[in-house]
Amino acid sequence: MNLLVGALVLGLSSLSTPVPPCLSPVPDSELVHAGALVMATNPTLRPLQFVDSSGALQGMRIELGEAIAKRLCLTPEYVRMEFSTMIPGLKIGRWDMINTGIFWTEERAGMMQMVNYEYEAISISVAHGNSRGIAKPEDLAGRSVGVEIGSFEENKLRQLSQSLLSRGLAQIDIRTFDNFAAAFQAMSAGQTDATVSIDPTAAEYARYGGADRVISGLFPTPVALAMKSRVLSAAVVAVLNDMQRDGSYGALMARYGLSAHSGPFSVNGPDGQSQAKAPQEKMPQSGWSWRGFFDYLVNRYLLMGALTTLMLTSAAIVGGLCIGSLLAWLRLARQRWLTIAARTYIWIFRGTPLLVQLIIIYTGLPQIGIKFTVIESALIGLILNEAAYLAEIIRGGILAVPAGQSDAGRALGLSSAQVMMHIVLPQAMRIIIPAIGNSVNGMLKTTAVTSVISMEELLRRTQLLIQDRFMVLELFAVASLYYLLMTSAWNVVQRRIETHFGRAHRTIAISNVH
Repeated sequence: MNLLVGALVLGLSSLSTPVPPCLSPVPDSELVHAGALVMATNPTLRPLQFVDSSGALQGMRIELGEAIAKRLCLTPEYVRMEFSTMIPGLKIGRWDMINTGIFWTEERAGMMQMVNYEYEAISISVAHGNSRGIAKPEDLAGRSVGVEIGSFEENKLRQLSQSLLSRGLAQIDIRTFDNFAAAFQAMSAGQTDATVSIDPTAAEYARYGGADRVISGLFPTPVALAMKSRVLSAAVVAVLNDMQRDGSYGALMARYGLSAHSGPFSVNGPDGQSQAKAPQEKMPQSGWSWRGFFDYLVNRYLLMGALTTLMLTSAAIVGGLCIGSLLAWLRLARQRWLTIAARTYIWIFRGTPLLVQLIIIYTGLPQIGIKFTVIESALIGLILNEAAYLAEIIRGGILAVPAGQSDAGRALGLSSAQVMMHIVLPQAMRIIIPAIGNSVNGMLKTTAVTSVISMEELLRRTQLLIQDRFMVLELFAVASLYYLLMTSAWNVVQRRIETHFGRAHRTIAISNVH
């Protein structure tokens, strides 16, 4: 009984004793958000980082990030995004850490505090059955290969392509996608011949995704956590060393079948052990580079991207006008079934995102035997989508002409076609032209959406060049200037067209005044 009372007293005294607060070794001044560790991740690399059916983040790297945050007495916060913007975002302070399996390179180590914690290699995957007979890197010559934009894998794939070219073989047709999931989807639809990804992701797709991993273990390289803050990186190194000593780090890596880091952890970056090997940075850490701006302003690669944008816009408007005119006529037809058909088309294409339509055309239709190239898919998607909007513009312009005008024409003995051509359309054009002009202006920018299916228009090429020197502001300023020049030039043309079609109306109005 006495023992029971003593235990109760000790228990109550322990409850009354305040628990010391968890104090983080990282001051708030070193963090994006006070008391939180904000990490950028691209959750498309199952089993390392992915989103489950409930929308929650899962995977080895998610668990590792949460463990590090807990030991640092910080609340873990994840920002889900594509890899191509992670390094620029870290540079400007959008997040504290890149926790997405970024490969360590000397160039990157010259820009960020990197802590190597894992080793990864690259795999080449093909559609199930390997109908192309790809068994070695040389077999990729002349083939179309999908890869995540701005990634280490893309860089190595381009190096491999140049190596094949130097040996007299054909270059690889490299298709860049926003993430590996999109790259594998394009391959499964038959739009690409192979996909390059890291070994665990390729193994996961081979297990569940209907792909065959034909080559693995290429370019083994350390994988790191990347940070901007020296204080945070030192604290992370201390945490990882503690996890290594208590066995939790090794257990986590073993559970996912990954190669663990051997030896003590350290910072491998501009302020770490690899500082002597790290080259000088290719970009300024802060500020504006006029030299970079003017270099990219006359960059032929970007200029060709602008020409591609103009081509897509022209084709989309011309094709959209042809189909849109037909749809407008059907909407005005007396036969109800024709009207219903046109209204259904317009309802579908105006009611669903262009992005979804492009993905269905490019990667969905091949599953039922209908396959288009990248440029064909982009043109079809833009034309079909724009036709729905132009149809309503044309119909609205025609209905704006008073019905008495048509009645007067028919009273003079004109046929319906003559009434439309000589009476209705000349008046309707004054209403239609400005709206169509605005559509052209919008289409110049809407073409950027086609980048989701690896169409290399102006914005996509800008994103690709960001990985060259990470001059984000300068490159987007150049791209914005290109868009401004194109839209401004069109505005001049539009005003002249509007003046031409409005001249007759103004003449009639003046005559009526006199």
